[in-house]
Parts: sequence; structure tokens; C-alpha cells
Amino acid sequence: MCVLITNLTYGQTAEEYYNIANNKSDSKDYQGAIENYTKAIELNPNYSVAYVNRGDAKIKIQDYQGAIADFSKAIELNPKNSDAYYNRGVSNSKLNQKESACLDWIKAEELGDTDAYDLIKQYCKVNLLDRYLSDTDKFSGEKTYYGGGTVVSFMKVIGKKNSAQYVSVYANGSTLNYGCYGVSILFENGKKIVRSKEKVDTDYNNSGWQYKAFFTPTLNEINLLKTLKIVAVKLYIYDVNVDESDSNTILKDAKIILTTPKK
Repeated sequence: MCVLITNLTYGQTAEEYYNIANNKSDSKDYQGAIENYTKAIELNPNYSVAYVNRGDAKIKIQDYQGAIADFSKAIELNPKNSDAYYNRGVSNSKLNQKESACLDWIKAEELGDTDAYDLIKQYCKVNLLDRYLSDTDKFSGEKTYYGGGTVVSFMKVIGKKNSAQYVSVYANGSTLNYGCYGVSILFENGKKIVRSKEKVDTDYNNSGWQYKAFFTPTLNEINLLKTLKIVAVKLYIYDVNVDESDSNTILKDAKIILTTPKK
């Protein structure tokens, strides 16, 4: 006798359950997503991303305690998971646990989550700029802050009466050139900062000839640097692609170091 079995699930892997859960979550079937993430975790108890996504689904059904447990387990499995810290902070904030939420968002921001800064600024009494303090002048009290990535970096100087902020852009070149001009910064959506008349200085280091531009950003340039990821820069005739890690660092630090001048 032959028996036809429909909806056969025997032998499904953790990854297959995980993908089913993602599809259910996308279609807003959060309870179904939770059930399938759970099946994936039962087959692979170390499935860190499944804990994160199950926690996300639990947030959607307002099971904040359950979500915190999932994000905490994901952090235990992968302490560098910025999404887990960010979303655990969201869950804590929903339970009015503001101190715990801020600690999670600060950790997420340290791990490179560029969205965490906005929540820190809105809800937490923390001056993140202090971590970038490089020097305090013993006579004037003027403070200098540095941050950014290897291709684009920022400097901020705060005195008793005035403050200033600057952008530095770097590129290595294969030949020696002096009297160079032209700086371009390309962002992820195709927008650009173009300074065709900006002077480019030349120096030499262990990597060879290095080109550098140093300028005070305009209001529009500050807004671009604080909201968009950089994908490439060009100094004179030399262009450099910016990798994802450096791009995230640049955006994160720009949000903290650069301030929009008051009109």
C-alpha cells in the first residue's frame, strides 16, 4: 500500500527552517516566524543570527522580555554582534529600562552601528565626543578631538569662545607631484563633495607618496558626511575605494565629531 504524504518536513536543516522563518517574518507572520526560528535553534543551538531574528520577531509581538533573552544569547555566542546590542537596547527602552538601553546602544555604536548614535543622542545623557579627545592645551584649555577612518578623518577644536572643525582626505600615489589641486568624495547614493580648487599636499611615508587635503566643511558637506556612507575618494589624479568597515567608522565618527553650525 502506498501512502502519499504532503507537506513533508522530515530532514529539514536549521538553515531551511531559518529561511522559512525569514519569509514568514517578511510577510508579517511573526508567530510563524518565531516557531521556525525555534526549530532552527533546536537543530543548531549556536545559531546566533537565528536568536537575533527571533528576538526581532518577539519585539513585533511586544514580547520584550523574550526578545531580551534572545538578544542576550546572541551576544553570548557572538559578543561583536552590534544588531543584538542595538535591538536589546530597543527592548529595554520599551520596558522603560533606560540605563540598560543606553548601555546597549553605546556598545552597538562602539561596534560600528551608525544608527545607534541617533538613539544615544536622543535618549542618553552621554557625551560621546569625550572618547575622541586627543589633547587639552594646558594654558588655554582648548581641546582637540580626532576621529574617522584611514581615508577620511575629522578634527574638532573647541576653545572657550570659538570652535572649528576640519576634514582630512588621504590617498597614496605612485609618483611624486607638487602643486596639486582637486578633492572629490563619492557617497553611496552617487552624491559627491567636489572641491576642484582645493590644495592637495604631498608627503612621503612607508607606503610611498601620500597625498592629503585638509579643509573646513560647509553646512551641506557636513550633512552629507553625517548621513551617507563614503565609497571612494579622489585627490588630484589618485582615487581610493573605501571598504565597508572604514566607511562605517567614518560615518559613525562624523555623526559625533561634526556639528551643524547654527544659522
